[in-house]
Amino acid sequence: MRGVNLRGANLTNGRFWKAKLRQAILREAMLRNTSFLEADLSRADLSGTNLSRTSLAYANLEEADLRQTILYATGSDGRHALCVNASHASLRGAKTGPSFPVELAAVRPDGTETGLK
Repeated sequence: MRGVNLRGANLTNGRFWKAKLRQAILREAMLRNTSFLEADLSRADLSGTNLSRTSLAYANLEEADLRQTILYATGSDGRHALCVNASHASLRGAKTGPSFPVELAAVRPDGTETGLK
């Protein structure tokens, strides 16, 4: 599905395990509670998407645009909590905002390898 255009799509609760979405356009899509476990999202445009409660674990996000993404979910108590799982993901060259959780990534946007494979 290289280069597929899903701009603004509602993919809530979806499962895209090992999906090949290289260069996909997902700008402003609703991806809440969606799993992209081991998916290839390299060079994908995810800007402005809702990633709350989304798993990007082990995903390839190299050179992806993750700016202006919604990363927080509001609980029943009105509190906001960071709810994006990017553990072991490759973020090399990705464009991220300052609050994007890069600490558990295997490769950070600047190319630093963390040893988490």
